[in-house]
Amino acid sequence: MFGPGTFSLIALMALLISIGPVSADLYLVSLSILPDALGTTIDRAQLTMSYYLVAFAVAQLFVGTLSDRFRRKPVLLGGLALFLVASIACAFATTIEDLIAFRFVQGLGVGTGAVVCRAIVRDLHEKEAAARMLAYMGTIMGLVPIFGPILGSYLAVRFGWQANFWLMTGYGAVTLALIALLLRESLPLSQLGALNPAFMVESFSRLMSHRTFLGYWLTYGLINGAMFAFFTVASFLIVDLRGVPAEYFGFYFGLIMVGFMVGAFAAGRFSARLGIDTMLVGCLVLATTGAIAGLGLAWMEIDHGAAVIVPIFALMASVGCAQPLCLASALAPFPDMAGKAASLLGFAQLGFGAAGSFAVGLVHDGTAVPLMAVIAIMAASSLAIYRLLVWAHAASGEPIEAD
Repeated sequence: MFGPGTFSLIALMALLISIGPVSADLYLVSLSILPDALGTTIDRAQLTMSYYLVAFAVAQLFVGTLSDRFRRKPVLLGGLALFLVASIACAFATTIEDLIAFRFVQGLGVGTGAVVCRAIVRDLHEKEAAARMLAYMGTIMGLVPIFGPILGSYLAVRFGWQANFWLMTGYGAVTLALIALLLRESLPLSQLGALNPAFMVESFSRLMSHRTFLGYWLTYGLINGAMFAFFTVASFLIVDLRGVPAEYFGFYFGLIMVGFMVGAFAAGRFSARLGIDTMLVGCLVLATTGAIAGLGLAWMEIDHGAAVIVPIFALMASVGCAQPLCLASALAPFPDMAGKAASLLGFAQLGFGAAGSFAVGLVHDGTAVPLMAVIAIMAASSLAIYRLLVWAHAASGEPIEAD
């Protein structure tokens, strides 16, 4: 029932990997409520999101190694239990300091699911099948950013900001129960020396010195950086500059996320037929074209919502397609280090995402041009890196082996 490649396993893994987006998107509206509720400032309230993301990123560096040593399922259950306890603690927090601390712990638990889930996919599937499974997981996960903020807003307004954490608690409890009861261990043997510091350094060095892995790692990070850069300035670009009424922002944002789902579905449906690397270079070209078109429209001061929605839709479709293809391709040569490789890829996603968010903050001058320039530069850089480090090797038809 939950064997490799089955819809049941895809749904279970999608439920698991969606904990991160659920914990972030449900919570967004609470940032505007917390200052009055806990007697704090908006700057302090935003630290609850910042510390959550820091913990999420840091956890991904270490969780993969833990799952190589203690196997996948025990580490997953431990991370989910940590998430569950932290979510309950957040709901009972009475000060902003407590909430910041508990959100940090919650982020550590969330990071566990994101990394181990991808390692499980690599344990059970070869490159093409892994890409297809990750793509369909992404299609399902794309629903969260569409409906999460809507549901989070309703719960916060109707029942208070704590209601979102109770929903996270329920989500975590259901996921924990399903993993405990239904998921089989995917790693046959644990690596007894996985936690040895010298072995960890050697393993990470081996991965990052592998030209093809580094190429996919940078490509994955940069294309995600372009996406996070847009997320950071989405409301400014759509509402403030293009005059879209604030009450319609959720609709426009949801439409953009449909693009992500379309791209992810296309990766699952067509990657085996077209070839992973051929499809990947195509979607990177589309991402770069869309981002540059958005920059051109911004430079021409086209004052219409479509001037943002259409090029960013193309970008998001490309990100949805590129993510599973990069992940599957980067993990494929390293079955003996799937956990560590998944850790580095997860860290790249958040690290480059943070860099993209930071970059648009630095260049923000009240217009769309520098913001779209950052997005275009990151998208174009992902294509250039892929072309330089990966495409020539892939086009030669030679197998990519772990050095």
